[in-house]
Amino acid sequence: KWLDKELRSVVQVNKEIIRETAEVVKKRIEKRTPVGDPSLWQRKAPPGYVPGTLKASWKINTIGDTLAVYNTQPYASAVEFGWSTQAPNGMMRVTLKEIPDIMLKITRNKR
Repeated sequence: KWLDKELRSVVQVNKEIIRETAEVVKKRIEKRTPVGDPSLWQRKAPPGYVPGTLKASWKINTIGDTLAVYNTQPYASAVEFGWSTQAPNGMMRVTLKEIPDIMLKITRNKR
C-alpha cells in the first residue's frame, strides 16, 4: 500500500509539472506572437482580417504525458517560418528550446 500511494503521488506531481509547463509555454508563445500590422505587408490585408487573431488562437491540450500547444489559424505556420518581420525566428521554435529550463524551474518549485 505504501509503495502504491507513493507511486500515485509521483504520477500526480508529474502531471502537474506537465500541465504547468504547457501553460507557461503557451503564454510565452502568445507573448511572442506578432499582431498583424497591414502597413508592414507587401499585400493588402484579406477581407475581414482582424489584427490579433493569430495571438488569440493559441490552444493547449494535454493528454497524459503529452502536451500540445497549437494554433488554429491556417497561416500560423507561415508566420512561424519567416512570413513575419515581427517574429523572424518564429514563436514556437524559440519557446520550445526553453522547455527544459521551464520544466526544471517548475520541478524545483514542487519540492
